[in-house]
Amino acid sequence: LAICEELNDRVGMARDYNHIGVVYRYKGLPDHALTYHNKALKIHEELNDRVGMAKDHNHLGMVYRYKGQLDDALSYLNKALKIHEELNDTFQMAWDYNNIGSVYRYNGQLDDALSYHNKALKIHEELNDTVGMARSYGNMGLAYQDKDQLDDALSYHNKALKIHEELGDSPGMAWEYCSIGLVYQDKGQLDDALSYHNRALKIHEELNHRIWLAGDYYNIGLVYLSKKDKNEAQKAAVNALKLAREFEVEAGSIHSSLFSPFLRAHSTRPFKNQVEKLLSSINEYST
Repeated sequence: LAICEELNDRVGMARDYNHIGVVYRYKGLPDHALTYHNKALKIHEELNDRVGMAKDHNHLGMVYRYKGQLDDALSYLNKALKIHEELNDTFQMAWDYNNIGSVYRYNGQLDDALSYHNKALKIHEELNDTVGMARSYGNMGLAYQDKDQLDDALSYHNKALKIHEELGDSPGMAWEYCSIGLVYQDKGQLDDALSYHNRALKIHEELNHRIWLAGDYYNIGLVYLSKKDKNEAQKAAVNALKLAREFEVEAGSIHSSLFSPFLRAHSTRPFKNQVEKLLSSINEYST
C-alpha cells in the first residue's frame, strides 16, 4: 500500500484497501473493514471503474451481514448485482445471488434464500462452474436445515461435499463435514455427528486453521453434552475456549457470526461468550 501511495497508483491503492478490509473482517473488526472498503469505493467511483465499484459493494455487503445489519447488507449486494446485470457478467451475477440468498437466510426468509441460491445454481451449472455449484449446494443445505427439512439438507450438503472431494478442496470439505455434523445433531444421530465434526477438526488441524478449530471443538462439546458425557464435553469446551481467547487477545472480539454454519443462531455476541455459556451448561449438568 505504501508503495502504491508513493507512486499515486490509485488502482493499486484501491486493491490494497480492499485486501486490508477483508483482513479486518476476518479478524473480527468490521468497523475497520468498512473504513477500508469505503476508501476503495471512493477511488473506484472517482475512476468510474464499475467493476471495481461492484467488488466494493460486495465487500461492504458482506461486512454489514457480519454486523447483523441485514438491510444495509442487501442494499449493497443489490447494488453489486445491478452493475453485473448491466455488464451482463453472468458469472458474477451468480455469486451475487448466492450472497443475497445468504443474507435472506440470516434474516429467516428461507424461501427467498432458496430462490436466490437456485438462481445462482442455474448459472453455475450453465457455466460448468463446479466451485460455484458446490457453494450453491452448500448454501441450499443450510437453508433446508433451517427449515428443518433435514433429509433435503443432507442431500445438498453431500452434493457439495462430493465436488469438494473431487477438487481436493480441503477447506471446502471441512466446511461440509461441519455442516453435515450439525444436521446429524438435529436428527439426534450423535455418533454420526461426532464422526463428521472430527473429520472437520482433523482437516483444520492439518491446515492450522485455529479459528475454525475453535468452532469444531465447540460443536464436539455440544454433542458430548447431548450424549451426557460431561468429561469429554468439558475437554472439548476448554479447547474451544483456549482458542477463542487467542483471538480475543488478537482482535478484541471474534463474533459468533463468523462461525456460520458452526452457530445457527447467527449471534453477533463474541464467540468466547458462547463457549463460556457451554462450559456453564456442562458444569451445571449433574450425572
